Amino acid sequence: MILSKKHRLPAELTEEAESLAEFIKELAIVRGPALYGYEREGIAASKAFKRECTENKLKESKRFIGIIKTTLERVLSK
Repeated sequence: MILSKKHRLPAELTEEAESLAEFIKELAIVRGPALYGYEREGIAASKAFKRECTENKLKESKRFIGIIKTTLERVLSK
């Protein structure tokens, strides 16, 4: 969805659109296991992911949030 609207985004977000879309896709894939674990395999959500992986995703989330926040502040202050 974000890529189909890429042409409507401010420049700061256009530059990040592809990596943001890929990141959103990655998060969507792990959303269920992050909440419920791998039920069929008997793996709890707390054991489904390594701490390093979750810390990296959190760091990347914060990076995107920072870019979006800065862009929104700039756009809304006009």
